[in-house]
Amino acid sequence: MFDLVLRDGVHTALEFAIGAQPTFVTVWIGSNDVLPALLAGTPIDGVTMTPVEIFALLYNNAIGALATNTSADIVLINIPYVTETPFATSLDPFIDIPEVGRWYLVADTGVLTDDDLVTAGAGGLIAQGYGTPFGPPLPDNLDMLTQQPGYVLRPGEVDAINNQIDGYNAVIADVGATYGYPVFDVNTMMTNITNGSDLPLYGGIELTADFLLGGIYSYDGIHTQNIGSALVADELIQFINAEYGDSIPRVNMAEVLFEGDWQTGVTPAKANEVIMSAESFDQLYKIFGPKIERTPQVRRPAAGRTSTVSEVTRRKPGPTP
Repeated sequence: MFDLVLRDGVHTALEFAIGAQPTFVTVWIGSNDVLPALLAGTPIDGVTMTPVEIFALLYNNAIGALATNTSADIVLINIPYVTETPFATSLDPFIDIPEVGRWYLVADTGVLTDDDLVTAGAGGLIAQGYGTPFGPPLPDNLDMLTQQPGYVLRPGEVDAINNQIDGYNAVIADVGATYGYPVFDVNTMMTNITNGSDLPLYGGIELTADFLLGGIYSYDGIHTQNIGSALVADELIQFINAEYGDSIPRVNMAEVLFEGDWQTGVTPAKANEVIMSAESFDQLYKIFGPKIERTPQVRRPAAGRTSTVSEVTRRKPGPTP
């Protein structure tokens, strides 16, 4: 619906989809409505997360437009928990200091515990001593004035993000039921991989949610690399075949695993030592982080003087494909 697809710069993605008069459509949107909360380490409804009621309005409008203006068969796809990605789970809330022992990192809101998540964006800061006895505390929350992110998710914040995703997924399920479109439950699929209850196995190779070594996630710890994308595509194809009685050929996972160009160049011996550099996180945050604007506002002059204040606002929220 918004300007994040390759097109002519005039028409929206929805307009392009309708204009193509497709016979089949898959709709997978919504992750970017909550991803800023993860990257900023701070869930704030209406700032780093699109409110559920706004998501519901826009999602209903989009699917309704597709249903009304095309004759396509449609599959909806729900949203996985971003808090279960390696970006959120790879770093420990502590470090091991030789001859000292385990040191729990210190944030500007207090000492971390085993229940807290430290996002991968903190890797570069921790390497500089942040949160350790040798440096300043680790920033916990988003600074609304400077737009600097936080790097810690407390249990209540994890629950807030997951609850928001549950709200989005409930909307997707309701819309699917309204129009009779099946919903591919990628949320459950990825959760089962994360908790190890249903790990994909191909030719003796087991895929996991571990950072890099698991094979599914890319360097940023959020988006899938070729193997992960092929895995989702293969599961989706099986779902489409079952729901619509089609016979779309499945993905050749052996070709992807053994003959593809997915290799990262990181050897298993070194993969566990890899951390996200500050530069890499800055690029990720610039693209997918919260878009906060400081809007000058004129305040009523007092005693013959004028002054201005800055009001922090969020750009118009909404699903981003």
